[in-house]
Amino acid sequence: MHGRKIVTRKVKKMIKLIKDKETKTKIRYTVKNGAGFPADSGAVTGSIYVDKDSDLAKETEIVLEI
Repeated sequence: MHGRKIVTRKVKKMIKLIKDKETKTKIRYTVKNGAGFPADSGAVTGSIYVDKDSDLAKETEIVLEI
């Protein structure tokens, strides 16, 4: 392979999202940094929106493993 290098990483990160706000049809979960997670977890920010009628919407926090 000339000129290309494939890098494979198997590093896993845990990102905790906490129930933050409810709208008429969605629940917003926002990234929570710290709380026993690695110091570099602050490198990830943002929110996800889950439909209220989803089983996932029953949770107070969601943990993503990347």
